[in-house]
Amino acid sequence: MDQEYPKLSFYFIINRCCSIIVMLSIFICTNTVESSENITFPEIISKYEIHETTVRIKPDLNVNPFKETLLKGEYIGPDGISTKVNGFCDSSDGSIFKIRFTPQKEGTYVFDLVLTYAGKHIEASGKFDVVIGEHNGFILKDPNDSRRLMTSDGSKPYFLSKTAWLLLGSSRWKEFIDLAVSYNINVLRFGLEVNYYYYSAHIDVWPWEGIRSKPDYSRFNIETWQRFDDIFRYAYKKNIYLEPVIFTSVRRNIDSYKYIFIKDRDMELYWQYLVARLSSYPNIVFFQLFNEFGRNKIYQTYMAEFIQKADPYDHLISTSAGTTEGAIWPELKWNGLAVNHSCTSSNPDNHGLEKYYYRIGKKLTSYNKPGWIDETGRIRHKNTDPVYRRKEYWIWSMADVYFNYHSRGGCENIDTLEIGAAEEFVQYLRPFWEKETQWWSMRPDETIVVSHEGIDFAFAKSRTDSEEAVIYLGKEKSGTWAEKSAIELKLLPSSYSIRLFDPSTGLFLKKYFKVNVLDNTTYKLDVPAFKDDLLVHIKKTSSINSIDAK
Repeated sequence: MDQEYPKLSFYFIINRCCSIIVMLSIFICTNTVESSENITFPEIISKYEIHETTVRIKPDLNVNPFKETLLKGEYIGPDGISTKVNGFCDSSDGSIFKIRFTPQKEGTYVFDLVLTYAGKHIEASGKFDVVIGEHNGFILKDPNDSRRLMTSDGSKPYFLSKTAWLLLGSSRWKEFIDLAVSYNINVLRFGLEVNYYYYSAHIDVWPWEGIRSKPDYSRFNIETWQRFDDIFRYAYKKNIYLEPVIFTSVRRNIDSYKYIFIKDRDMELYWQYLVARLSSYPNIVFFQLFNEFGRNKIYQTYMAEFIQKADPYDHLISTSAGTTEGAIWPELKWNGLAVNHSCTSSNPDNHGLEKYYYRIGKKLTSYNKPGWIDETGRIRHKNTDPVYRRKEYWIWSMADVYFNYHSRGGCENIDTLEIGAAEEFVQYLRPFWEKETQWWSMRPDETIVVSHEGIDFAFAKSRTDSEEAVIYLGKEKSGTWAEKSAIELKLLPSSYSIRLFDPSTGLFLKKYFKVNVLDNTTYKLDVPAFKDDLLVHIKKTSSINSIDAK
């Protein structure tokens, strides 16, 4: 006769600094089996840290543990909210299973687990405490600003991305991450599956068993996924955010018809596994479905919706096409960002700073989603002028979009730790915006600069409360000077402090201005001679009574 499976009893070895080891008595059908199976998990963790539970069992070698097993968990927090997550197999023989949960509140959590394996049911319960931590949480859209990203605790990081295609297969991944940190890069974009530049880099990131020419999509290479975990964890420790691309070299373009859709069961297993294993990492900015594969909207919608349904943390999802002047499918509900690729040159005749780069940036802001330029021209795209590239990045920041630094050093030369053209200048962007401005409340503003002379362009951003503005001035051609220049500004009546910032050094110039604007007339600011580009940082001061114009 059928018998109800009782919950497992626990014998706790309690140590508040270590993991709890729980020995289980497992009831299978009508037979009671004393077993060495056990479950381990930490008793205390910090908020936004991953709580990982490990279940060890005696494997059945006739079972494919990736297809024929299921580990499910339900976690209930101190607020009574329930979160359901799936676990995953973490051994090729099926002897180890893990389940991960990332708490977002402090307090006590309880959980229930059920492992279905070879016709057996293993049930367990436990609890753990969550204390205050140092991380900011998951990435989500700002509910008050559809074009801005934020973290769970309300922080608004200035995301500055770099391509790192082969990171997950590189022997020097830790050094690469450390180098990115030293250059103020805080997002890395890479493939979960990628063999770009294989004949030069000899790196193939392959998450399945088998090889590319003879894949086994029913099983996963555990050693590869464990390396993924090492890299994700280290990046999280270093406050590096991640942009994993699910497919790069593999192209899934299965037949779709008007009335019938053929599901991709092999890849559903892959999506389910990667969500179970990776979605608990809060430092994922968004999952990208494909790299430069703007085909089969039906398939990609099916893929995105499958992942969204499986993901308990609602990570953002997008995809990408090749170089375009707009974003791919910004109208689709599942597409959380307006992603563009701009593999373009540093030739002003072909790709002018105002005529092309600023225009593309402004185009992305028109979709009412966070704009993200996900690949930018590098050497093989003839974007070789480091000064011009510097101007491209500042112009995109003025257009109010996030962007990615793309180079050989993140691609075929990843193991050489090569620094690319303009990378030495990229490091100055984040400190300026994060330390000196309230950049998250700024928008492009075409009303501040009434006119400019002696310079080729002047782009402005201002805060919505009019308390602060940044103006980017520059010459189109690299190496040229603005010997004598001036900008005519339209500012509200108030007192202002004006500083000048050099994008080539990351330093403010010693000379500064304090001015009073007493009425609605325009103010003419004479700008000292500069080479290539200069930023003007304007902030209101507390009083207009005692400051004279200088």
